Amino acid sequence: MRQTLPGSPRRSGDSPLKIALILGGILAALLAGLWLIFKAISFLLVALLPTSWEAAIGEAFAVHYLEESGGQCPMRAAEAAALKRLTAPLMTAAELQDVRFYIADNAAVNALAFPGGHVVILRGLLDTATSPDMVAGVVAHELGHVYHRHSAEGVSDQIALWAIIETLTGGSGLSWWVLDLAGLAGSRAAEREADAFAVEVMHTSGLDPRALADFLRLIDPEGASGASGGDELINLLSTHPLSNERIEAVEAAARKAERAALGARDWTTLKDVCD
Repeated sequence: MRQTLPGSPRRSGDSPLKIALILGGILAALLAGLWLIFKAISFLLVALLPTSWEAAIGEAFAVHYLEESGGQCPMRAAEAAALKRLTAPLMTAAELQDVRFYIADNAAVNALAFPGGHVVILRGLLDTATSPDMVAGVVAHELGHVYHRHSAEGVSDQIALWAIIETLTGGSGLSWWVLDLAGLAGSRAAEREADAFAVEVMHTSGLDPRALADFLRLIDPEGASGASGGDELINLLSTHPLSNERIEAVEAAARKAERAALGARDWTTLKDVCD
C-alpha cells in the first residue's frame, strides 16, 4: 500500500474544477485573440476598399436583389420627381451625394441600403405607410446605413469571420450558422446608430422623427416581443431588428415638424409608382 511521504506534493490540487478553469481561461484568451484578428481584418478590408469598388459592388448587389424581388418599378417623370422631392432634402441634411434610389415591385414592407450608396425601397413600404413622413423616416434611416458604411462593414465582417472559422474548422460549414448569429448581433448596433442618424436628418429637414417611430409601431403594434405583424414583420425583422427601446429612443428626440415630406399629389403619385 502506497503512502504519501511527508513533504510529497499532493495531487488533490489538480481537481476537475481547477482544470476546467484553466482550460476556460485559455479558451477565452484564444477567442479574444481571434476577435481582435477578425476586427483587424474587417477594418482593413473596409479601409482599403476603393470608393469606386464599393459603389460597383453595391450596384451589383442591388441589381441582383431587384432581379430576385420582382424587378424594378419603372418611373415616369412625375414619379421620379416625387421621389426626388422626398429624398433630396434628406440627402442634403445627411451631407450625402451620389445616393441612387430604386423602387422594387415587391409587397414586402422593407427598405435596404447596399454598399456604395444604393438604396432599394420596396413597394410594400409605400403601400403600408400612411404618410410620406413615415417613408421619409425609413429613408433617413437607410441613409444612416450609407453614411456609416454599415453595408460595407457588414460584408467585410462576414468575409473576415468566414475566413477565420473555415480555417479553424477545416471547411466544416459551421461558419454559415455563426455568420447568421454574428450578423444579427452586429445589425442591432447598426440599427441603433442608423436610428440616431435618422433623427438628426429628420430634424435638419424640418420633419418630425416620430414618423419613424409611428412606422415601427404600425408594423409591430404589440412591440418587438409580440406576436402580431405577420409576414411583414418577419421580413422587416430579418434585416432590421426591432425593439421597444428603439421606438422609445426615437420618440424621446421628437420635436414639432416644420413641414410635410411631400404634398398630397406627390404622395399619391409615389404610392402608385408600381401600378
